[in-house]
Amino acid sequence: MSKNTIAFRLFQKLGISRGLGYLLKMNFSSIVDRDYVPAAALGGLTYGATAVEMTSAYAAIENDGVFREPTCIMRITDAQGESIIDNTVRYGLYANTMASVRIYEKNAARIMTDVLCTVMQKGTGRRMALEGMTSAGKTGTTNDQKDGWFVGFTKYYTTGIWVGCDLPREVEDLMGNTYPGNIWHEFMTAIHEGLEDRSFEPYSDPRDPKDIYPDGYIDTNGDGIPDSFIKGMIDSDDDGFPDSFPEGWIDNDGDGIPDGYPKGFIDTDGDGIPDDY
Repeated sequence: MSKNTIAFRLFQKLGISRGLGYLLKMNFSSIVDRDYVPAAALGGLTYGATAVEMTSAYAAIENDGVFREPTCIMRITDAQGESIIDNTVRYGLYANTMASVRIYEKNAARIMTDVLCTVMQKGTGRRMALEGMTSAGKTGTTNDQKDGWFVGFTKYYTTGIWVGCDLPREVEDLMGNTYPGNIWHEFMTAIHEGLEDRSFEPYSDPRDPKDIYPDGYIDTNGDGIPDSFIKGMIDSDDDGFPDSFPEGWIDNDGDGIPDGYPKGFIDTDGDGIPDDY
Protein backbone atom coordinates (compact mmCIF):
# COMPACT_ATOMS: atom_id res chain seq x y z
CA MET A 1 0.00 0.00 0.00
CA SER A 2 1.28 3.47 -0.85
CA LYS A 3 0.09 6.33 1.35
CA ASN A 4 0.78 9.13 -1.13
CA THR A 5 -1.04 11.75 0.94
CA ILE A 6 1.87 11.79 3.41
CA ALA A 7 4.42 12.67 0.73
CA PHE A 8 2.05 15.30 -0.68
CA ARG A 9 1.52 16.99 2.68
CA LEU A 10 5.22 16.98 3.55
CA PHE A 11 6.04 18.44 0.14
CA GLN A 12 3.52 21.22 0.68
CA LYS A 13 4.93 21.98 4.12
CA LEU A 14 8.52 21.89 2.87
CA GLY A 15 7.85 24.06 -0.15
CA ILE A 16 7.97 23.12 -3.82
CA SER A 17 11.19 25.00 -4.62
CA ARG A 18 13.03 23.56 -1.65
CA GLY A 19 11.73 20.06 -2.37
CA LEU A 20 12.88 20.09 -6.00
CA GLY A 21 16.10 21.71 -4.86
CA TYR A 22 17.18 18.36 -3.42
CA LEU A 23 16.89 16.82 -6.89
CA LEU A 24 18.84 19.65 -8.50
CA LYS A 25 21.66 19.16 -5.98
CA MET A 26 21.82 15.53 -7.15
CA ASN A 27 22.09 16.58 -10.81
CA PHE A 28 18.59 15.66 -11.99
CA SER A 29 18.91 17.20 -15.44
CA SER A 30 15.33 17.45 -16.71
CA ILE A 31 13.61 19.63 -14.09
CA VAL A 32 11.71 22.43 -15.86
CA ASP A 33 9.49 25.32 -14.76
CA ARG A 34 6.34 23.23 -15.26
CA ASP A 35 7.55 20.84 -12.56
CA TYR A 36 7.12 23.41 -9.78
CA VAL A 37 3.65 22.15 -8.90
CA PRO A 38 2.26 20.00 -6.04
CA ALA A 39 2.09 16.92 -8.32
CA ALA A 40 5.90 16.77 -8.21
CA ALA A 41 5.53 15.33 -4.69
CA LEU A 42 4.40 12.06 -6.27
CA GLY A 43 6.90 12.06 -9.11
CA GLY A 44 4.73 14.03 -11.52
CA LEU A 45 7.63 15.49 -13.51
CA THR A 46 7.27 16.71 -17.08
CA TYR A 47 10.20 14.71 -18.44
CA GLY A 48 10.67 12.29 -15.57
CA ALA A 49 14.04 11.00 -14.38
CA THR A 50 16.58 8.58 -15.76
CA ALA A 51 17.40 5.27 -14.11
CA VAL A 52 20.89 6.57 -13.29
CA GLU A 53 19.47 9.70 -11.62
CA MET A 54 16.97 7.72 -9.60
CA THR A 55 19.47 5.08 -8.53
CA SER A 56 22.18 7.56 -7.51
CA ALA A 57 19.59 9.46 -5.46
CA TYR A 58 18.71 6.28 -3.55
CA ALA A 59 22.41 5.59 -3.10
CA ALA A 60 22.66 8.93 -1.30
CA ILE A 61 20.15 7.69 1.27
CA GLU A 62 22.18 4.55 1.91
CA ASN A 63 25.35 6.67 2.08
CA ASP A 64 24.08 8.54 5.16
CA GLY A 65 22.73 11.40 3.06
CA VAL A 66 25.84 12.07 0.96
CA PHE A 67 25.40 12.08 -2.83
CA ARG A 68 28.28 10.83 -4.96
CA GLU A 69 28.35 11.57 -8.66
CA PRO A 70 27.80 8.25 -10.45
CA THR A 71 30.50 6.95 -12.77
CA CYS A 72 31.22 3.84 -14.81
CA ILE A 73 34.97 4.18 -14.07
CA MET A 74 36.20 2.08 -11.16
CA ARG A 75 39.95 2.57 -11.46
CA ILE A 76 42.57 4.08 -13.80
CA THR A 77 46.23 3.19 -13.32
CA ASP A 78 49.45 4.37 -14.93
CA ALA A 79 52.08 2.21 -16.65
CA GLN A 80 53.58 1.30 -13.27
CA GLY A 81 50.21 0.12 -11.92
CA GLU A 82 49.80 3.13 -9.61
CA SER A 83 46.24 4.38 -9.21
CA ILE A 84 45.49 7.71 -10.82
CA ILE A 85 41.76 7.46 -10.15
CA ASP A 86 40.33 4.96 -7.71
CA ASN A 87 36.59 4.91 -7.11
CA THR A 88 36.64 1.55 -5.34
CA VAL A 89 37.90 2.86 -1.99
CA ARG A 90 35.21 4.56 0.05
CA TYR A 91 37.16 6.00 2.97
CA GLY A 92 40.71 6.82 4.03
CA LEU A 93 43.78 8.32 2.37
CA TYR A 94 42.94 6.86 -1.04
CA ALA A 95 39.22 7.52 -0.87
CA ASN A 96 37.44 7.74 -4.21
CA THR A 97 37.67 10.87 -6.31
CA MET A 98 33.97 11.11 -7.21
CA ALA A 99 32.42 14.49 -6.49
CA SER A 100 30.22 14.31 -3.41
CA VAL A 101 27.83 16.64 -1.61
CA ARG A 102 25.68 16.27 1.49
CA ILE A 103 21.98 16.23 0.63
CA TYR A 104 20.34 15.01 3.83
CA GLU A 105 21.30 14.99 7.48
CA LYS A 106 22.74 11.64 8.52
CA ASN A 107 19.95 10.83 10.94
CA ALA A 108 17.27 11.78 8.39
CA ALA A 109 18.83 9.41 5.86
CA ARG A 110 18.90 6.60 8.41
CA ILE A 111 15.25 7.18 9.32
CA MET A 112 14.31 6.98 5.64
CA THR A 113 16.35 3.80 5.28
CA ASP A 114 14.38 2.29 8.16
CA VAL A 115 11.13 3.27 6.40
CA LEU A 116 12.32 1.63 3.18
CA CYS A 117 13.25 -1.51 5.09
CA THR A 118 9.63 -1.76 6.21
CA VAL A 119 8.58 -1.69 2.54
CA MET A 120 10.60 -4.89 2.08
CA GLN A 121 9.28 -6.49 5.26
CA LYS A 122 5.53 -5.94 4.96
CA GLY A 123 4.92 -3.36 2.25
CA THR A 124 4.63 -3.40 -1.53
CA GLY A 125 8.18 -4.77 -1.86
CA ARG A 126 7.86 -7.70 0.53
CA ARG A 127 8.10 -10.26 -2.30
CA MET A 128 11.37 -8.65 -3.40
CA ALA A 129 13.16 -9.08 -0.05
CA LEU A 130 16.53 -10.80 -0.39
CA GLU A 131 17.03 -14.05 1.47
CA GLY A 132 19.59 -13.64 4.23
CA MET A 133 20.44 -10.05 3.25
CA THR A 134 19.05 -6.86 4.80
CA SER A 135 17.60 -4.65 2.09
CA ALA A 136 15.55 -1.49 1.60
CA GLY A 137 13.59 -0.37 -1.44
CA LYS A 138 10.49 1.11 -3.02
CA THR A 139 8.08 0.26 -5.80
CA GLY A 140 6.74 2.83 -8.22
CA THR A 141 3.94 2.76 -10.80
CA THR A 142 2.72 5.64 -12.98
CA ASN A 143 -0.79 6.25 -14.27
CA ASP A 144 -2.16 3.73 -16.76
CA GLN A 145 0.74 1.36 -16.00
CA LYS A 146 3.08 3.11 -18.43
CA ASP A 147 6.11 3.00 -16.12
CA GLY A 148 7.20 0.57 -13.46
CA TRP A 149 10.06 1.20 -11.02
CA PHE A 150 11.84 -0.71 -8.33
CA VAL A 151 14.84 0.90 -6.66
CA GLY A 152 16.50 -0.62 -3.62
CA PHE A 153 19.77 -1.08 -1.83
CA THR A 154 21.80 -3.08 0.64
CA LYS A 155 25.02 -2.13 2.43
CA TYR A 156 26.81 -3.42 -0.68
CA TYR A 157 24.90 -2.24 -3.73
CA THR A 158 22.15 0.11 -4.93
CA THR A 159 20.18 -0.98 -7.99
CA GLY A 160 17.40 0.76 -9.90
CA ILE A 161 15.12 -0.90 -12.45
CA TRP A 162 12.76 0.89 -14.84
CA VAL A 163 10.40 -0.96 -17.18
CA GLY A 164 8.42 0.84 -19.85
CA CYS A 165 8.41 1.93 -23.48
CA ASP A 166 10.36 4.71 -25.20
CA LEU A 167 7.05 6.13 -26.36
CA PRO A 168 4.85 5.76 -23.25
CA ARG A 169 2.02 3.27 -23.53
CA GLU A 170 0.20 0.94 -21.17
CA VAL A 171 1.98 -2.31 -20.41
CA GLU A 172 -0.21 -5.16 -19.17
CA ASP A 173 0.38 -6.11 -15.52
CA LEU A 174 3.15 -3.51 -15.18
CA MET A 175 3.61 -2.37 -11.59
CA GLY A 176 6.66 -1.75 -9.44
CA ASN A 177 6.35 -5.12 -7.78
CA THR A 178 5.91 -7.14 -10.99
CA TYR A 179 8.48 -6.92 -13.82
CA PRO A 180 10.81 -4.31 -12.25
CA GLY A 181 10.72 -5.97 -8.83
CA ASN A 182 11.36 -9.41 -10.27
CA ILE A 183 14.35 -8.16 -12.28
CA TRP A 184 15.74 -6.34 -9.24
CA HIS A 185 15.37 -9.40 -7.04
CA GLU A 186 17.01 -11.78 -9.50
CA PHE A 187 19.95 -9.44 -10.16
CA MET A 188 20.54 -8.51 -6.53
CA THR A 189 20.33 -12.14 -5.44
CA ALA A 190 23.06 -13.03 -7.93
CA ILE A 191 25.52 -10.26 -7.04
CA HIS A 192 25.14 -10.84 -3.28
CA GLU A 193 25.93 -14.53 -3.51
CA GLY A 194 28.51 -15.45 -0.90
CA LEU A 195 28.32 -12.10 0.91
CA GLU A 196 27.48 -11.94 4.61
CA ASP A 197 24.51 -9.95 5.79
CA ARG A 198 25.22 -6.38 6.87
CA SER A 199 22.58 -4.37 8.70
CA PHE A 200 21.98 -0.67 8.24
CA GLU A 201 23.08 1.71 10.98
CA PRO A 202 20.18 2.58 13.31
CA TYR A 203 18.88 6.11 13.60
CA SER A 204 18.70 8.01 16.86
CA ASP A 205 15.58 9.62 18.28
CA PRO A 206 16.47 12.71 20.34
CA ARG A 207 12.89 13.26 21.46
CA ASP A 208 11.90 12.85 25.07
CA PRO A 209 9.52 9.86 25.44
CA LYS A 210 7.06 12.19 27.12
CA ASP A 211 6.86 14.16 23.85
CA ILE A 212 6.00 10.99 21.95
CA TYR A 213 3.53 9.58 24.48
CA PRO A 214 2.18 12.27 26.82
CA ASP A 215 1.45 9.61 29.43
CA GLY A 216 4.83 7.98 29.03
CA TYR A 217 5.33 4.28 28.34
CA ILE A 218 2.85 3.12 30.97
CA ASP A 219 1.18 -0.16 30.01
CA THR A 220 -1.42 -0.79 32.69
CA ASN A 221 -3.13 -3.79 31.06
CA GLY A 222 0.09 -5.53 30.06
CA ASP A 223 -0.75 -5.87 26.35
CA GLY A 224 2.61 -4.47 25.28
CA ILE A 225 1.07 -1.25 23.96
CA PRO A 226 1.49 2.07 25.84
CA ASP A 227 -1.77 3.34 27.30
CA SER A 228 -1.51 6.55 25.27
CA PHE A 229 -1.03 4.80 21.94
CA ILE A 230 -3.82 5.59 19.49
CA LYS A 231 -5.96 2.46 19.48
CA GLY A 232 -6.92 2.65 15.83
CA MET A 233 -3.29 2.59 14.73
CA ILE A 234 -2.59 -0.84 16.23
CA ASP A 235 -1.94 -3.57 13.64
CA SER A 236 -3.06 -6.64 15.55
CA ASP A 237 -3.03 -9.04 12.58
CA ASP A 238 0.37 -7.81 11.34
CA ASP A 239 -0.87 -7.29 7.76
CA GLY A 240 0.84 -3.92 7.47
CA PHE A 241 -2.42 -1.96 7.88
CA PRO A 242 -3.71 -0.38 11.13
CA ASP A 243 -6.83 -2.14 12.42
CA SER A 244 -8.95 0.96 11.87
CA PHE A 245 -7.73 1.58 8.32
CA PRO A 246 -10.75 1.68 5.96
CA GLU A 247 -10.72 -1.40 3.74
CA GLY A 248 -11.58 0.67 0.69
CA TRP A 249 -8.45 2.79 1.05
CA ILE A 250 -6.06 -0.14 0.73
CA ASP A 251 -4.12 -0.17 -2.55
CA ASN A 252 -3.70 -3.88 -3.28
CA ASP A 253 -2.55 -3.49 -6.89
CA GLY A 254 0.10 -0.89 -6.08
CA ASP A 255 -1.14 1.63 -8.67
CA GLY A 256 -1.17 4.47 -6.14
CA ILE A 257 -5.00 4.61 -6.14
CA PRO A 258 -6.96 3.13 -3.20
CA ASP A 259 -9.08 0.14 -4.18
CA GLY A 260 -12.29 1.80 -3.05
CA TYR A 261 -11.58 5.19 -4.63
CA PRO A 262 -14.47 6.40 -6.84
CA LYS A 263 -13.35 5.85 -10.44
CA GLY A 264 -14.61 9.19 -11.65
CA PHE A 265 -12.52 11.10 -9.15
CA ILE A 266 -9.21 9.74 -10.42
CA ASP A 267 -6.90 12.37 -11.95
CA THR A 268 -4.95 10.41 -14.56
CA ASP A 269 -3.47 13.38 -16.39
CA GLY A 270 -2.20 15.08 -13.24
CA ASP A 271 -3.92 18.42 -13.92
CA GLY A 272 -5.44 18.54 -10.45
CA ILE A 273 -8.97 18.02 -11.80
CA PRO A 274 -10.78 14.66 -11.49
CA ASP A 275 -11.29 12.96 -14.88
CA ASP A 276 -15.10 13.12 -14.65
CA TYR A 277 -15.24 16.66 -13.30
